[in-house]
Amino acid sequence: MQADIIIRGNVGKDIEWREFEFGGRTTFSVAVTPSVQRNGEWHNQPTTWYRVTCWRRLGEHVRDSLRTGDPVLISGKLKQDTWRDESNINRHELAVEARWVGHDLSRGTAVFTRMQTRPEQTAPFESDAEASRIAHEDAFVLADMARFELDEDDLASLEDLEAIDLATGEVTV
Repeated sequence: MQADIIIRGNVGKDIEWREFEFGGRTTFSVAVTPSVQRNGEWHNQPTTWYRVTCWRRLGEHVRDSLRTGDPVLISGKLKQDTWRDESNINRHELAVEARWVGHDLSRGTAVFTRMQTRPEQTAPFESDAEASRIAHEDAFVLADMARFELDEDDLASLEDLEAIDLATGEVTV
């Protein structure tokens, strides 16, 4: 069985993160407890538990954003996993491979931090861009060291200075 589903519930326990060569995976449980109103009173129905899996970038964002008890909305593919446990008893679990996950803003507020996206398909991911930026800055430092005939000892003594104008070599204290 596999179907598209949207669920609304609460994160059941700590987020589990696993790193792989191709990226990472986050798994967590979500409790969904529907309520019905009878004769003016609300009654909770039995809780259904779902095991949610998020891959790669979504998994990283979920790992960094969700905590136990957080109200969430999740969309993904629903499937029923079946296996035999060590006592030879058939077990079943409802699993969702998430396409998107978000806080349920009808039950609280959140602060969103937008991740920088690639401007075009051929551009590198943020981590590649960040590594490139650092390498580029390191190359400039090495070039400036050569231009001003500085060695590493000279750089250590310059750490207390406010700024060095790289165009003129002027030092501001």
